[in-house]
Amino acid sequence: MAQAWAIMAYGVIAGAGLAGILQGWFHTLQGSFWTNAGAIGLGIVATAAIIVGLNALIGRAGIAVGAVITLFVGNPLSSLTQPKEFFLVHGAV
Repeated sequence: MAQAWAIMAYGVIAGAGLAGILQGWFHTLQGSFWTNAGAIGLGIVATAAIIVGLNALIGRAGIAVGAVITLFVGNPLSSLTQPKEFFLVHGAV
């Protein structure tokens, strides 16, 4: 149970911190600060929960398995929402 609270606290702190940097310093985010911080924090919580859960199930190898799943499965799947025009190579028809 302590791990769940730690993940949630990490999500809140990291979400607010990243939103503060991205919106307040770099000016790359628009809209409500708290909405952006919540969305970023939820993404961080989801990633951290997978890795912590796999660590609890299979030990230290779960950290590596979670990293591989996040990088090589989660990142490519996140691009599925992009329109096909974004995937065209420059100059290709």
